[in-house]
Amino acid sequence: MQELWSKIKAKITTSLEETKIDHISPEADGLDKALAVKGYDISSLADAEISQHMYTLSQYIVFLQVQCNVRQIKYIDAKRMYELAIAKAVANQTGKTVKERTNTALLESGELQRLEQDYRLTEADFILFSKVPDSILEVVNAFKKELSLRTTKKQQPYDKY
Repeated sequence: MQELWSKIKAKITTSLEETKIDHISPEADGLDKALAVKGYDISSLADAEISQHMYTLSQYIVFLQVQCNVRQIKYIDAKRMYELAIAKAVANQTGKTVKERTNTALLESGELQRLEQDYRLTEADFILFSKVPDSILEVVNAFKKELSLRTTKKQQPYDKY
């Protein structure tokens, strides 16, 4: 399994280098500043500062999506390893139902328990992590909305009384 993961990691690295996407890494200080902006502070920011925050967060989204893809690959691999091992173990068990044989196999094998735990942990990590880019996108959209409102206000003629 370790050899397979090494090959997968090498393939991911090659693919990222080919697309240059691995070069996208937002500056940590800029990221901290963009994420620290409170909703009531947005209106006091300069347009250029909002644009900078949007760019930094957009870079961060791309970075997170790459990380999410790697986590998905790990999850798929852990699931496959667990399912293959459990299928082999269940075939050697006696019992009336597949569920009974599966439970017996899990109880008897520390290795199967470890594979199941690894599978469940990578699944949880992937599911949780996969939602993070959407959350960051909401912050980007809030900045976009603020810039849009400013543009609309600048374009509207003054009301005459």
